Amino acid sequence: MNKILILIFFLFTTSVFCQTEQRTIKKETFEVTCLDDWETTNVKGYDDKTSIAIYKKKSSFMIISGFLICKEEDSLTEIYNRILKEDKSLNNYLRVKERIDQNFITIEGLWKLKNNKRRRLIRYYKSGTNIFKVEFSSSIEGFKTDTLKRELFFDSFKIVDN
Repeated sequence: MNKILILIFFLFTTSVFCQTEQRTIKKETFEVTCLDDWETTNVKGYDDKTSIAIYKKKSSFMIISGFLICKEEDSLTEIYNRILKEDKSLNNYLRVKERIDQNFITIEGLWKLKNNKRRRLIRYYKSGTNIFKVEFSSSIEGFKTDTLKRELFFDSFKIVDN
């Protein structure tokens, strides 16, 4: 019975997801695809040509190019250690999973914002000496229901070489 309910839920959410229009957002250093009904804005304190925030209701995506500048020869492990020291947004962050892959660093966890908790999935990508911060943030309930949107966002993210 549970398998049937899960299948019905998956088919419903997939059909609703497929009916929504998508758009590709292109910036100087990256491009990403999101759903057409999501709003966009600038990331406070960063250049609007190399960063963007995409949001709807209780979920948001954010991309910052040039979040950190590193040396060409720095390994992802060295960059990870530097991120833990320098990324102030990781304060009050309860890390659940941390992983260094071949192409990016992933940090997933819970973050306290006043009386609320949010769930975040952050990926840091290295391109030459430039570190990109790509983040999905949502309420805990939204994190579970926005799986397809999260996958679209991360799978469509591409670094554009100039």
